[in-house]
Amino acid sequence: MEIKNKVVLITGSSSGIGKHTAIRFAAEGAKVVINYRVNKVGAEETKSEIEGQGGECIIVQADVSKSEDINNLFDEIVKQYKTLDILINNAAIPNDKVPFLETTDDLI
Repeated sequence: MEIKNKVVLITGSSSGIGKHTAIRFAAEGAKVVINYRVNKVGAEETKSEIEGQGGECIIVQADVSKSEDINNLFDEIVKQYKTLDILINNAAIPNDKVPFLETTDDLI
């Protein structure tokens, strides 16, 4: 699959697997949306590494456990890039109360 110039959102991309996935997608020519909940410094480091290798990216803070934040995240992606081609749900939301597909905002 050709990913050059595709817009990819990687949730939780300020550290760990998400960070390295974002850097790799950028190295392949994707436009990366870096998402973080609280680790702004990590998100800025990810951005610096991507831009340092000539990649394109933006940072958008959003807690993906909150529907309002998710709406704002996608609004920002549409504002910047007009589209989203690839979504990688990397962010972890610990919740052992109910199965994932039955999770609602009030349970998080």
